[in-house]
Amino acid sequence: GQRRAKTSDYGLQLKEKQKAKMMYGISEKQFRSIFVEANRLDGNTGENLIRLIERRLDNVVYRMGFATTRSSARQLVTHGHVLVDGKRLDIPSYFVRSGQKIEIKEKTKSNPQVVR
Repeated sequence: GQRRAKTSDYGLQLKEKQKAKMMYGISEKQFRSIFVEANRLDGNTGENLIRLIERRLDNVVYRMGFATTRSSARQLVTHGHVLVDGKRLDIPSYFVRSGQKIEIKEKTKSNPQVVR
């Protein structure tokens, strides 16, 4: 049979970008704006991109183990169950700075959907 043609560099880049967007649950528009910021920063653009995406509040909530999936972490944030430095924050795309305290509301902790 015929073999499939080798994927072009563009094809590989597109596939990786789509994989990252799916993995983090980010829209094309959000991804592009994060990429522009990553490109503006000093150093490797790819590493900067991942560093910025990992700082998003929904991702931090997921990484801390408060939610089992990124989409459930995003829902926790949008429904106002997450406190950043003691204040309710419902913006999943908020960039968390190091040293900020992230916690789940006391009332929410009894919810079986929230992982402790």
